[in-house]
Amino acid sequence: FHGNKLLASTETFLPFEVELTHGSVKPVGFYDFNGMLTNQKVGPKDGTFSAHPTIDNTTGAMYFFSANGGLGSLPFVAFGSVFANGTADRYFHIPTPSPQAAFFHDILLTENYAIFVDTSLRKDLSRFAKFQRMIFFNSTYNMRFGVLPRAATGPDEILWVECSSPGHVWHTVSAQEKDGQIVVFAPKFDVYTDDIRIHLSDEDPSYLTKFVLDLKTLKAREKNIFNQIVERPSTDLKFLSPTVVYLRSEGLTSREMGREIVKFDLLNEKILGKFGCLDECIFGE
Repeated sequence: FHGNKLLASTETFLPFEVELTHGSVKPVGFYDFNGMLTNQKVGPKDGTFSAHPTIDNTTGAMYFFSANGGLGSLPFVAFGSVFANGTADRYFHIPTPSPQAAFFHDILLTENYAIFVDTSLRKDLSRFAKFQRMIFFNSTYNMRFGVLPRAATGPDEILWVECSSPGHVWHTVSAQEKDGQIVVFAPKFDVYTDDIRIHLSDEDPSYLTKFVLDLKTLKAREKNIFNQIVERPSTDLKFLSPTVVYLRSEGLTSREMGREIVKFDLLNEKILGKFGCLDECIFGE
């Protein structure tokens, strides 16, 4: 909910506006932020939105990154910001290597930066001609972070911070600025299957990982800070850079939705508490 509009968001197309009344749901239609996401100058006419746009509750502004998707798509990531009242602020495209990442699913905000993950899970339509899957994990492409000043007015201001290994991230947790570095927390998959087994019991495992992004060397250090398989992180949205996260834990082996929720202290890297679900922890994103 933003700018007095309730939007169903997706990374594959425009957001869809709905209205809730007592006892009913009324579809309004696709929404383009008064033209910001339509009539693009690069790629398809209509832009895409994000599965997880992020709102800074201090200012009320909303930020998102999205892929250049659809017929005629090009290797670009779109950055958009929207004022608290719902009117468009800025929107521009950032070039990325081709083939580009298959998903730009979630983002991170700090006081001064908007951050997205350029993962090793890539998308290449030309693979169809070889009877191969469009999406594939490129183990030779190290994961990296796109770090953009929130006040940026063009793509030249992006900083690319490279990790030392490949990987994939669906959902992010938190990012904090500290002494010229950005500390990022997210569940990371070291590998990922080409057939995208998301939410299935045989999905590859992901572990809560701490990344330290050096904005001078443009290199990232990383370490696993919790030995259980976790996903679906949730935080208190009142905080821009939360230090406590709730994680859906699958224990030491992968299962479909996990059996307990773990409350985890990011700064001290320790469990604060946990509670079990009846069978599976079933909840949305």
